[in-house]
Amino acid sequence: RHFGEVRAKDEIGTAAEAALPQLTGALQDTDPNVRIAAAVALHAISPVRRSEAQALLTKEIRSQQNAILLANAGNALAKMGGLTSDLVPALQEIMNGTNDYARLVAAGALLRTDPKDAEALACLLQALKTPANRFASQPELAANTMGNLGTLAQPAIPTLTSVLTNTNRNLRMAARRALKKIGEAPAAEATVKEADQKETPKR
Repeated sequence: RHFGEVRAKDEIGTAAEAALPQLTGALQDTDPNVRIAAAVALHAISPVRRSEAQALLTKEIRSQQNAILLANAGNALAKMGGLTSDLVPALQEIMNGTNDYARLVAAGALLRTDPKDAEALACLLQALKTPANRFASQPELAANTMGNLGTLAQPAIPTLTSVLTNTNRNLRMAARRALKKIGEAPAAEATVKEADQKETPKR
């Protein structure tokens, strides 16, 4: 419940300024998920405390042992533009680890920070090419991560385009969403339009 409340404050934005005292308390919560979410919300709600939010996420990255939590903190910090070079090795280690979710989130954070990071891009592309099970899982997460990167993921357009013919519908849909979010690249727009026409039942 506490975690959900923190996320809600983030979504409300500046309208939640009155809740800053409670949010400040959440920054010291014993649950790292709550601390990370509170830092993200603080950054969104209070411009004057953004440096504090970034410092808290930096602390989480430096002290966190859990791969998923570390990756989430790194991704949040990268979105704020605060992922400094001294934190990159920690995320690179996670990206080269064994937890699929953490690996892809870390790769997304690294690519957001440095669009020329070939290793991070390769990690996402490889995951996208991984055979999908009936739940799609890893390749679907890779597609979603690329979509969240927006235009930074333009080098992935050919691979995302090839996924549009995958037999897993969830993965196809994730690829379509990603292509739409990437931007105005003609190849993406044309492919999405064609995919839409093929999936729309004829009357």
